Amino acid sequence: MSYFTFHSKKIFYKETGHGKPLVMLHGDTASSVMFEFLLPLYQEHFRVILLDFLGNGQSDRVSHFPADLWSSQAEQVIALIEHMHIGKVNILGTSGGAWIAVNTALKRPDLTEKVIADSFDGRTLHETFAEDLLKERRAAMQDPSARQFYQWCQGEDWESREDSMCRRNMEEEYLEMSRLVQDGSIHMFQTGGHPSILTNAELSARVITEFIYG
Repeated sequence: MSYFTFHSKKIFYKETGHGKPLVMLHGDTASSVMFEFLLPLYQEHFRVILLDFLGNGQSDRVSHFPADLWSSQAEQVIALIEHMHIGKVNILGTSGGAWIAVNTALKRPDLTEKVIADSFDGRTLHETFAEDLLKERRAAMQDPSARQFYQWCQGEDWESREDSMCRRNMEEEYLEMSRLVQDGSIHMFQTGGHPSILTNAELSARVITEFIYG
C-alpha cells in the first residue's frame, strides 16, 4: 500500500493500468474502494490513480472537516500529483468529487489536462441542498444497506456525512455552464441514478475515454 504525507497525516493512494494518467476522486460518503469494480473499464487505456481523502477509507482520520472541505481536498489532490511527479493529469470526480476536480483545475491549471465532473451539481448548490442533506443523513442511519455501504467504503469506524445530489434543473444549468467552459462537452444519460459512472458504468467509461483521447 502507498501513502504520502499531507499536513502531517497519511493519505492512501494506489495506481494501476497504463496510458494517460487519470486521477479518480470519490464522493463525500465513499472512498476509493467505490472505483474497484470500475477499474477493468479504465485501466487498459489509463494509468488510473485512486486516493482516499483524509477522514475516508484507508487514509488517516481527522477530528473534524473544514468548512471549505472541497477546496481543502483539492489541495490533497495537488499534493498527490506533485508527490508522484507525473506532470499534467486528467481528473475524474464524481458527486462531491466533481467539485474537488473542478477546484483542483482552478487552483492548478498547470497540473490539469482535462476534467470530468460526474453527477456535478453546477456552479452553485441547489436551493434545498442543506435540507436534503439532513434528510439523507437521518435516513442513512436507519437503512441497513446504506450502513453497509458506508462500512464497506470507510471501515468499521464509518460515519455518515455529505452526499451531493444533483439539482432538479441540471440540464439548464449544464447548458449555461457549457457557454462558460472552453473546449468542454456535456453528456446526459436518460436513465440511471447517482452517480452516473456507477449506474451507467460502461457507457460512462466510453464517453470519458473518447473525451480524453479525442
